[in-house]
Amino acid sequence: MISREMTQEVEYPPTLPPLLDSVQLDEVQDKRLPFTRLEASIVRAVMAEPNVLSETQVGWLRYVVSFARSTWVRTANQRDIHVEPLLSRFRWFVKHQLEPILERRYPVEGLKKVLPLLVQETQRTREMVLEQTELDGVSLQQEVCNRQLVLALGGGGGSGYGYAGAMRTLHHAGIPVEMISGTSIGSLIGMFRVKTRIFDQLPMMEAVRSLTWASVLRVLKVENRYGVPATLRLYLRSSLDEQLRTKEGRSMRFSDCEIPFLVVATGLTVDAFKHDLSFYEHLMDDAFVDSPRLFKQSSLRRIVRMTSTLYEFLSNQNALREVVFGADELTANADVIDAAGFSSAVTGLLHYDVLRDEPRMTQILDQMYGKFGITRLTEGGLVNNVPVKPLLREIMRGRIHSRNPFVLALDCFSPQLTSMWYPVQKMIVPNVRANIQHADQYFALGKRLSPINVVPTVDQSLTAMNWTSEDLQQYMPFITRMCASHVDLPYQQVF
Repeated sequence: MISREMTQEVEYPPTLPPLLDSVQLDEVQDKRLPFTRLEASIVRAVMAEPNVLSETQVGWLRYVVSFARSTWVRTANQRDIHVEPLLSRFRWFVKHQLEPILERRYPVEGLKKVLPLLVQETQRTREMVLEQTELDGVSLQQEVCNRQLVLALGGGGGSGYGYAGAMRTLHHAGIPVEMISGTSIGSLIGMFRVKTRIFDQLPMMEAVRSLTWASVLRVLKVENRYGVPATLRLYLRSSLDEQLRTKEGRSMRFSDCEIPFLVVATGLTVDAFKHDLSFYEHLMDDAFVDSPRLFKQSSLRRIVRMTSTLYEFLSNQNALREVVFGADELTANADVIDAAGFSSAVTGLLHYDVLRDEPRMTQILDQMYGKFGITRLTEGGLVNNVPVKPLLREIMRGRIHSRNPFVLALDCFSPQLTSMWYPVQKMIVPNVRANIQHADQYFALGKRLSPINVVPTVDQSLTAMNWTSEDLQQYMPFITRMCASHVDLPYQQVF
């Protein structure tokens, strides 16, 4: 039976046995991926040819592939039953039957013909699984017939303000969000969404109204302890902490989030640094005129130099660590705003740190640094700018009740040739590709604010939200259908 790990202050969600590390969980996800793609292909084919199969028949087809990708199924008494070893032959059978059909230009007639065979074999395999395990039919039905929407919000500075528009659209469509991961601006927008299960746009807009360049970004010489020093200092608590306090009046921690939340940052080992810290602190000093707000558009040579510095980090992947706040008992009690601050820091440009006298947070960070063998934290985009895989690892560990997610990955920093940030955008493409291949729907924002516009006006943020909401509409029929429950497969003969 899967145990519940305990922290000093909160009861943390159940996890899989310790033998299953991140690599093994990634291997499990790789086994699931072909069937996730098969289900998407079936739904898209049916949407293109809507009058061939009934909704019941479409539901049966989805049941077949969803059952085939099952791994662990949680019962009503919180037991996780491992069904994946019993399904190896069945998975091969389903792939062999469906993949050739779905490669056709018009596959739905073929799906209709093979459906009786698929249903018969699925019923037989399901009966065998129920007989050989402690799994009950109701729990299996809940796992297979329902998908949970989860969001991966990518980094990209001010370009990510449109994410709130996507959240608004999903809310209006009646699709609840069950979990969120975020990098950089994705973590900043995400932390407002996870505070309550019900979507509320007002706190986000109040936060935007409270932001000023002077309060968020300052050109000051300050001490550095956990972050990489840079020209600008990022101050989040002075502007955002009030909107992120709990009913008890404390700063929101990961354990307080009503929607489970993950924040990705990059941990740097000593080997990552090819210069002393003063080099990074003054890297972008001449890119600004008088204040952080007046970024010199002509300072492309500084951007190139910053890009070269980031490449120096990326050239030694062994010196980088993916650090996921909220994914373990240690960081469950970390302040969300601090994790988002580290994830949003940009080497040479933005520095975030925890310098206040707060033993709880410093103890957590000190233990993290020892655990990962790192000396500084910086922007999450270096290791994972659209964090799909950390999200799926936590779901496979049993973070939410079901392991049948629909992953919507939002990317506000996809390469644009006309952007002055194109060199940086191209640099992170490999880690983005490695993640979005596991997403059910990848959505790159089209119209978006400039990455440097991290303190937009209310009108600008509303405009960005509307852009994203409008662009997402073309994907909503597919997303809505995939996130809707489908029928159970009957136990009696149907053909």
